[in-house]
Amino acid sequence: MKRLPISSNKLHQIQRPTKEDITLAQVVTYCRNGWPDKRRIPIQVIPYFKIRHQLNVYENLLLLDNKIIVPAVLRKEMLTKIHVAHQGIEKTKARAGQVFYWPGINSEIENMIKSCRVCEKFSNKNRREPLNVYELPERPWQRLGADIFSYGNHSFLVVMDAY
Repeated sequence: MKRLPISSNKLHQIQRPTKEDITLAQVVTYCRNGWPDKRRIPIQVIPYFKIRHQLNVYENLLLLDNKIIVPAVLRKEMLTKIHVAHQGIEKTKARAGQVFYWPGINSEIENMIKSCRVCEKFSNKNRREPLNVYELPERPWQRLGADIFSYGNHSFLVVMDAY
C-alpha cells in the first residue's frame, strides 16, 4: 500500500469519527468479515457494496484504493478545505479525487461551487483564451508576459521573460 497523502495528526482526527459513523463502521465490519448478500445490506451501505472490491481497511480507516473515505461528520470541513483556492468544479473534483472519497462527493462539490459567491463572481472571467503563437525573442526582456492573482488576502504579480 502506498503511503496515505495525509499527516499523521489528520489521520488520527479521521480515525475516531470513522469508528463512530454507523455506516462506515458497518462497511469496515463487512470488509473484515466478508460481505453478505446484497438483499441483506442496509440501504445506506448499498453505495459501498457497488465498490466493495476496491475497499480496504488500514489503521482503522476505510479506503477506496488509496483514498480515505471521509465520515459524514467531516465532509463539510473537507469540502471547505479542498475549495479554498476557488479553482472551479473540475479542478476541485480532481484535487479531491486524489485524497478522499465518499458516495456523492462529485455532486456535493458541484453544488458547493455553484453556490460560492467568489466562484460565481469570477466564473465568467475565467474563460480560456486562444493560444497565440509568437516568434521566439532574440534577446532577454524583448517579450514579457505578466499576470496578477490573489491568494488569501494577498495579491501577486507574476512576470515571465519569454526568452
